[in-house]
Amino acid sequence: GDDGRSSGCDLVIDPGGARLSAWGLGIGVFSGMAGGAAVLTIKDLRRTDNALTINMALASGGLAMGLLAMLAQGAQGTPVLQAGAPAWAWVALSGLFSFGGQYFFNHGFKGTSVPLASLISLTTPILACLAGYFWLHEAFTPHFFVGALFILISLIFFGLSEAKNDK
Repeated sequence: GDDGRSSGCDLVIDPGGARLSAWGLGIGVFSGMAGGAAVLTIKDLRRTDNALTINMALASGGLAMGLLAMLAQGAQGTPVLQAGAPAWAWVALSGLFSFGGQYFFNHGFKGTSVPLASLISLTTPILACLAGYFWLHEAFTPHFFVGALFILISLIFFGLSEAKNDK
C-alpha cells in the first residue's frame, strides 16, 4: 500500500493537480520501475565498485545517449549547437551539480538499505522545487508543501525504524 511516499512525490511534481493520460501513467510506471532498477543496480555494484567508478559509467552512458539524440536532431536539419557561451556555462554547471549529486547518492548507497535509498531519492523533486524557488523565483503551491511533508515524514519514520532495527 501507499505509505505516503508516492502520494508525496505526486503532489510535489504535479502541483496543478492535473490528471495524467494513459500514456502519462504508463510512462510514470515505467519511470518508477527504471528508478527502482537503478537503485538496486547501484546498491549491488557498491559491494564491489567505488562510487566514482559507478558514476563514471552512468555519466558515460548518459553522454552516449545524449550524443545520439543530438546527432539524430542534426540529421533532421535542426540546428544543434547554436547556444551562446552563457547557455553552455549553465549546461556545464548543471552537469557538474548533477554529477556531484549522483556521486554522493552512489557513495551513500553502500551504507543504507534499498528501501531507505529509494525513499531518500524522492527528496530530489523537493530539492529541485527549492532550487526553482530560490534561483528562478517560482512560486510554491499548497500541493508542494503537503507533498514535501508526506515525503519527509515518511523518510523520518522509515529512517528511525531502520535505525531501531539495526541496534
